[in-house]
Amino acid sequence: MNEEEKWVVGFGQRFVSEWSVDFHPLSASSVSGLTKIVGFAPNSGGVAGAVVAGRESGGVAGALSIWRPELGLGRAHGASTWVRHNHFDEARLSYNSRDSQICSSLPLHVIPAVRRRHTKISEVKACVVSQFDAAGKDVLDFESTSQSICHLHNLAALSQANTRAALIVANDLHQKAAEYSSQAARIREILENVGLAIDGLPANVVASTQVIANVANMLNIRDTELSSFLIAMGDISLRKTRTQDKRIQLERESKVLLDQTRMAIARLTFLKRTVQQLEDDASPCEAQMEKWKTNLEVMAAKENQYIQQHANFKELLNRVGYTPEISHRVLVEMAEHRQELEKKTTPIVNTLRSYHDLPPDKDLAALAIEDKEREYAAAEKCLEDVLQSALATAE
Repeated sequence: MNEEEKWVVGFGQRFVSEWSVDFHPLSASSVSGLTKIVGFAPNSGGVAGAVVAGRESGGVAGALSIWRPELGLGRAHGASTWVRHNHFDEARLSYNSRDSQICSSLPLHVIPAVRRRHTKISEVKACVVSQFDAAGKDVLDFESTSQSICHLHNLAALSQANTRAALIVANDLHQKAAEYSSQAARIREILENVGLAIDGLPANVVASTQVIANVANMLNIRDTELSSFLIAMGDISLRKTRTQDKRIQLERESKVLLDQTRMAIARLTFLKRTVQQLEDDASPCEAQMEKWKTNLEVMAAKENQYIQQHANFKELLNRVGYTPEISHRVLVEMAEHRQELEKKTTPIVNTLRSYHDLPPDKDLAALAIEDKEREYAAAEKCLEDVLQSALATAE
């Protein structure tokens, strides 16, 4: 609802307090600057509508009218006008005795729903008043909302149905009591005529008769014939048998339930013991977890260190020209070939070193040195060729 629609609902509430008329809004619509709220007033015997006119000098003018069904649609029976000024709380209420001309007619499809709701509210109020009057108490005030009216109407319908059923049962019992009384009077008259009145019978006979009558009443039979007693006793025997069967079944179920209860108690004891054991083991486990946590931190630091070392070694290998294509086998072969070359060059080196022990002959020494340098250069060239061929083979 917008502000004007909320104001009109409040206008209806104000109308309730001034003229004791219930106003229940049903729908709202805005046409040509006017906001119309359509509702109903059950305790006035009609339906109600409210209209709020357009704003005028900062205020809003409103009117509420009650339509009497017997007066026809669109006929307003009395109206009240509430002029609201600049502020919501600053308002004055005045009464206009003539028919309100600003209220439009009520739609036809609203009338049946309004009458049904009016009937339901009337029934609820009548039932509540009758119940409180029967109890000798004053009727309590309650809010007439759709939910409360519906709930009270359901309770009233249920109460009336139960009351009708109780009246039917009571009338049947009263009728049976009257029949039993007339039959007892007739039997008493017959006994008195044949000289078997209760006053003339011995005391033991009267006592026996009362015992038989009490047994017949207890067995819920209408006469004291032997056949009736036998039928009643047979019925009691059947009921006894069924009761025994039910008792045996209940004992069996009780035994099963007792076994399940014992198992549940044992299980509960085991769970409690397990919980206690877990609580006892919690402290050592926490210490172990702290130790593991410390170890994990150390391992994380070592991991970072090893990662850094691996990166450094990788950078060093890249700098020296190492590639993954150089396998271990190639390195072993190159090492073996190097050893062979060292075996070949070692005698030459020793021979060159022996020249240092000879007397100084410059010409011979120069010739020998040149020969050995040529041999050494040839050996180095051979070693370089072998290394190049090995690298080419690996690639």
